[in-house]
Amino acid sequence: MSFKAPLHRFGRRRRLGLITAVALVLGALVVAGSGTASSSSSKLSGPPIKVMTISPVQYNGPSFKNILEAARVYGSWINAHGGINGRPLQVITCDERGDPTQLANCGRQAVKQKVVAFVGSYSNNGAAIMPIAEKNKIAWFGGCCPTVADELGNKISYPLGSGFGVLAGMAVKARTVCKKPALAVLDYPGKPFIETLVNNSLKGSGVSLAKTVTFPLTVGGDLSPQISEITDGTDCIIAGLGEANWAAFLPAFKQSGATTRLMGAQGNLDQKVINPFAQQANNAIIVGIYPDLSEPVWKDYRAALKQYKADSSQDYNTLGGLGAWAGMVAFTNIAKKIPAGKVTAASFIAQANKTTNLQTGGLLPPINLTKEWTNGLPGFNRVFNRAVTFQTVKNGKVVPLERGFTDITTYVLGQG
Repeated sequence: MSFKAPLHRFGRRRRLGLITAVALVLGALVVAGSGTASSSSSKLSGPPIKVMTISPVQYNGPSFKNILEAARVYGSWINAHGGINGRPLQVITCDERGDPTQLANCGRQAVKQKVVAFVGSYSNNGAAIMPIAEKNKIAWFGGCCPTVADELGNKISYPLGSGFGVLAGMAVKARTVCKKPALAVLDYPGKPFIETLVNNSLKGSGVSLAKTVTFPLTVGGDLSPQISEITDGTDCIIAGLGEANWAAFLPAFKQSGATTRLMGAQGNLDQKVINPFAQQANNAIIVGIYPDLSEPVWKDYRAALKQYKADSSQDYNTLGGLGAWAGMVAFTNIAKKIPAGKVTAASFIAQANKTTNLQTGGLLPPINLTKEWTNGLPGFNRVFNRAVTFQTVKNGKVVPLERGFTDITTYVLGQG
């Protein structure tokens, strides 16, 4: 049965359920050690501007070394291109290991080293570090996918992406290409909120959700019953599945012989899981926050990954990898507005708070950091960007479906 209560009626407990849902759905999107990654050009001078990027790496769960690698190579790249107003950028990376205690240790390390901001980080344990960031007035800046309440509502948090947007974006596309879409959702307490988000995004289109089928969080076991149910009488599958879940889903989907059109998230339904199942993934729609890595706007990123020898085992066309680079670019463009010798944690927050037109060269749409989303989803007021991008699969390759960004704010609120 569909859960149709309007979003504005959900209380704090339920809003936290939605946030948890976002965290679990995005947990495999963002893919050890720690250390200082950037190098200083001989032309740079003055003490370095320090930032820290955090993600889980040495962890028996979803790990995202690609985030730390993207941050590392950005540090090397920007220093080879003049730094920030002539000062070197020092990128400190920290592996939080999926452990709240270790995440707090990363935070204390950042305070000790006097970092200006946490940039492009991802953690499902954000509640362990946000009090440290808030107490020391260090911005939690530029992340792709906020997952805890403080990241979505705290004044020192500046996410540049919206995790829930990718799911809503699938429903927005389903309005035009599907007649009987189904929702594949993982088995966690927040799943009714995902269903509500999808229903809201379909509202007014004449297309409604045909059914919701729950898939196990853990991988392994026989998925044929779920595949049979979700493909029976449907023409599209809106899938809130992680990369590992897709890797388990696609063999069973192939075995079933179904031709239902697939929809997934950037970095989950990715090239790695598609490669063995090109026919089954043909014409799939992939929703992201950023343009595809193949787009011209990422030429510096692609070049830096090669030049500074990023770990080739990682996928960098993901919300995590793309997001870390985009967050660094955004940080740099704000920091450049501050006199070179006066870039501090406090001055960075002050500058961010008066940034009305944050530009990233097309990696993200222009973002106004002075305008909170006060008339949107309760508790999500720091979600400044609610735009998505669309990719597809052609001949076994992920390629752009549309150029540019699509703002889905009205759809999320059921006003589309």
